[in-house]
Amino acid sequence: MTFQSRPASSGASHALDPSVVEKLVRSASEGSRHGLRNALIVRLMYGHALRLAETVDLCWGHVDLHHGRLRFTRRRSGLKTTRNLTNDELHALRDLRGRARHRDKTAPVFQSSSGERLTPDAVRKAIATAADKAGIRGAVGPRILRRSAGMRVGAITRDVDAVRALLGVGLRVSAVSAVPVLSARCSKRRANPWA
Repeated sequence: MTFQSRPASSGASHALDPSVVEKLVRSASEGSRHGLRNALIVRLMYGHALRLAETVDLCWGHVDLHHGRLRFTRRRSGLKTTRNLTNDELHALRDLRGRARHRDKTAPVFQSSSGERLTPDAVRKAIATAADKAGIRGAVGPRILRRSAGMRVGAITRDVDAVRALLGVGLRVSAVSAVPVLSARCSKRRANPWA
C-alpha cells in the first residue's frame, strides 16, 4: 500500500522538516554542559522514532557500539526492534559513554548530572529549550519528533508498511483476514454467554 498524505485543508498534523531538526540538534548541543546528551536525544528520537518512554528507558545494554546497532523493545506493541545507527549517532554515543558516570549494561544512556535516569519532564524541557534557542515556533516535543520521523519516511518511500515498521506499530491486519477470527470469537460468546 502506498503512503498518502492528507490534503492541506484537512488540518494535517504538525511535522518538522529534516533541516529544522538539524537546526534543533545544533541548538541543543550549544551552550549547555549537557549539550552532547541533549543533541543525541533529539537525534535518536527523530532518527528512530523513539517514544519518550523508550528514550528514557534506553540502557547501555541496548546499544551495540561494536556493530553500530540499537536493540530495544517498543513500548506499546512489545516488538523487539533492531535499528542501525548512523556514524554521527555512533560517535556521539561513544563520546557520551566516555563521559557517563555509570557505564554498566543496566545504566541509563541518558543520565542526569548525578548519574540517575533522566525523567520524562527533563527530556521535554531539553527539547523545548533547544527549540526556543533555535527560534522554532510552536510546540516542539517528543511526539512531534516521532511524527516528523514517520512523515519523513512516508514522504521518501510512499509506503505505509515502511512507516509502520519505523514507528514499531506492527503489521497491518487486513479486514478480510480478520473476519473469520472475529466471527469465531463472536459465535463462541453467543453459544455460552456465561463463560
